[in-house]
Amino acid sequence: MLTSTRANFRRPFGIAASAMLVMFVAFAGSTPRASADDADKAYPVKIAVPQKVGDKQILVANGKQTRHITTTVGANPPEVQDQDLAAELEGTLEILQVDSKGSPTKLSLTVKKCAKTGADAAEILPAGAVVVAEESDGKSKFTLKDGELTPEQSEALSLLVSVAAPDSPTDDEAFGSAQPRKPGDSWDVNREKIAESANAHGVVVKADDIQGKVTMGPVTKVADKTYLNYKGEFSVDKLTVPIPGLTVKGAKMHATMAKSVPADGSKAEVSGNEKMTMEFSAGGAGPNGTQVTVIASVSMEAQRKYTPVASN
Repeated sequence: MLTSTRANFRRPFGIAASAMLVMFVAFAGSTPRASADDADKAYPVKIAVPQKVGDKQILVANGKQTRHITTTVGANPPEVQDQDLAAELEGTLEILQVDSKGSPTKLSLTVKKCAKTGADAAEILPAGAVVVAEESDGKSKFTLKDGELTPEQSEALSLLVSVAAPDSPTDDEAFGSAQPRKPGDSWDVNREKIAESANAHGVVVKADDIQGKVTMGPVTKVADKTYLNYKGEFSVDKLTVPIPGLTVKGAKMHATMAKSVPADGSKAEVSGNEKMTMEFSAGGAGPNGTQVTVIASVSMEAQRKYTPVASN
């Protein structure tokens, strides 16, 4: 039941957002700063990096997800469930399909490592496994090339691997700026585009219920390449999440994100972090008309680094 609330809205900042309202963490202060001239310069805002079919990238990712769910059926005592997942992934992505905006909508992943971390550390998928990921009916769909994925394996992949809904708003449309910006500048998110992306994934949101800003952080240098560092935050005070058989009575979300991209728009290494939290309550008639009430809180965070693989 709860899985459907995610709606795979991880589009923000390449969160592609299945999820929504995501908190991105600032980058390590050890990254070399650019010169004072770079800090005073205005840069075109380019958050999205368009891809093409056949592009390959090394993905290194880790993330965790926590759910706290309280379910009450009729006059019975509440049942409390705590579900935690922490996982890491390393593998090679190949872009199989892109939309008209250059956003990957289908890709393959050849696993080098995919495992749970923490107290219940265990392998999720073996090295060499090949998974195809694509957007389908508002959520990410994962298919194992040789075999079938368990629900637990699919859940871990959905936390760590991101694909876009075809022709959905890009990060530039939702979080970008039409005018060049200097480090330290802030601007409002595009509420209409965020709402459009959410609604495409079955999460009903009105633009007026979204608030958020994006800030260009310090310019940094990595291997003589200039990087622009963006941090964003937005929240939704009111939204409707589809939960079969139940009516959502109240739901709200908050997200923050950060992304580091080459200033020249080239396909160099790109990294980012995200965090999303959501709370909601829902109710409805269960078996035999018995009243069912669900109160839940969900948090998700992930860190991803994409390194292009040079073509032959």
